[in-house]
Formats: sequence, structure tokens, C-alpha cells
Amino acid sequence: MKLLAAAVLALAAGAASQAYAHTTVEAGGYSVEVGWGAEPPVVSYRNTVVFHITEPGDSEGISRGVPHAFRSVEATVQYGGASKQLDVSSDQRPGHYFADIIPTAPGSYSVRLQGELGGERIEATVPVEDVERTAVLDFPPRAAGGSEEIGPIKSALASLQRDVSESGDGGAAYDLAVFGVSLGAAGVAVATASMIRRR
Repeated sequence: MKLLAAAVLALAAGAASQAYAHTTVEAGGYSVEVGWGAEPPVVSYRNTVVFHITEPGDSEGISRGVPHAFRSVEATVQYGGASKQLDVSSDQRPGHYFADIIPTAPGSYSVRLQGELGGERIEATVPVEDVERTAVLDFPPRAAGGSEEIGPIKSALASLQRDVSESGDGGAAYDLAVFGVSLGAAGVAVATASMIRRR
């Protein structure tokens, strides 16, 4: 049983690391890792695009950070047909860089790198994690708060029913009219709740 639990935890950890992982590409003799500073990235929340650029070190299997990588390299963030050149700053750690950004639309983004690094031509487009809607952070979920938004509508409909009741002269026709208004009010409330849940 303990082995099964450990296996499940290992699989879950692996799935989480794959869900929000940076992307690494080889460009010339350099390794370029690109991703979001805060994951998952969320619409309208300030974030950073982060870079880690390394080259082979003196020993096999050892790499070292590349300083001043963006002197001759431009980074452009792309979304659909729109693009924006990033203002990239150096981190205190060698080979680490970042650029501030506020993503304003959910969906797929990529970062285009173009220029020269150590005399080698660099040209690569790196996909980054999809930007999520704010619902990924909402608590309680907006659907749970829908009753608060429907409240004013219900109050207005109740007032309308009272007005009809006060102006009526009784009888079967009047009762049928009140029933019709009530049925319409219920329909509007249900439709509104459905729209709020889909938002």
C-alpha cells in the first residue's frame, strides 16, 4: 500500500512539473530556457518572462551562465498576430534574465529570440505556458456568487408583480396574468444564472 501511494505521489509530481514547465531549446552552442516567472500565468496579473541561457562549461556535463546575452539579442513576445519587444534585464545570477509583462488575453504565447550570441546567429521561437483566465485563481468560484448578482433582478421582478397585483380587478383572467408574469420572472432568473455560470 505504501509503495502504491508513493507511486501515485510520484506520478502526480511529474504531471505537475509537466503542466507548468519552462521550455528549453538549443540555439547554436547555447541552451536557452524560457518561461513565466509566476505560473500559472493569469490574465491582467503582472508577471515576468524569464530566461536562463547557458553554454558548456570546462568539464563534461557542467554548464555555465552566459553574461550579457542580450547585448546583441532581441526578445519579442508574440500572441496571435500581435508582437511586442521585451525590455530584458539581467538577474544577479549569471545567465538569468527577466522582462516584466502583464498578459492581457488568455491563450498561447511565444517568445522570439533573434540576434548574435558569442559570434553565433541565434534565431528561435519558444512557446511558453498558456495564459489562464482569472477563474483559475477565483475563490469562491464566481458561479457560487451568482445569487448575489441575481438578487437585484429578483427584487425588480417582485416589485413588478406587486404593481400588477395592485392594479388588477381579480378573476380568472387576472390570476392567469399574474401566473404568466411569475413564470416569465422565473425564466429570466434561470437564464441570467446560466449566463453568469458560463462566464
